[in-house]
Amino acid sequence: MVREDRKIRVELDAPFAGWWADLRLHPPFATAALLESEDIGVRLDAIRGLILGHNFRAEVDEETVLVDALEAPADAINQLLERFSKLKSALPNA
Repeated sequence: MVREDRKIRVELDAPFAGWWADLRLHPPFATAALLESEDIGVRLDAIRGLILGHNFRAEVDEETVLVDALEAPADAINQLLERFSKLKSALPNA
């Protein structure tokens, strides 16, 4: 269980408005290092390790929430990672 002060909610913009994911604000060093891996499978597992909860769907306007957030559209995942990076860098001591 991750404490509330150790996670951050990232909300997406259009066309994914209303989509959100809770991410580890301070991931373990191993996870952070694996995010830089050149092996795409390793990198995907590291991203999964960041995501604590989400309401992502396979497509905009679908009702069913995905089990694996990384099955969402690539544009949504890219926006998630970009916004996470910006939010995290804006926080003191983050």
